[in-house]
Amino acid sequence: MRGQVITYYERQRIEHYLRGKISRRQMSEYLVRDHSCIVREINRNKDPDGIYRAESAQRKTDLRKRKKHKKKLETDEDLKLYTIKKLQEGLSPEQIA
Repeated sequence: MRGQVITYYERQRIEHYLRGKISRRQMSEYLVRDHSCIVREINRNKDPDGIYRAESAQRKTDLRKRKKHKKKLETDEDLKLYTIKKLQEGLSPEQIA
């Protein structure tokens, strides 16, 4: 099930199950997810104190997602300047591409 995003609701359920001392395998059955997906989610997003909290897990995930998906013009200043220059010259984005 690679590529499926864990929702905020599922993160809330994981937090609830952890407080109830439910095993990771049982959680994966309840959430219809692979066991490794649950373990990875908990390990990757738990707080420095070792406690998994749905709200902070969602925030961490959102931050990682934002950092990962930068636009080309945001990361390449030369390309950005070139594109602006060509747009000012009257070229269309298709012509510039």
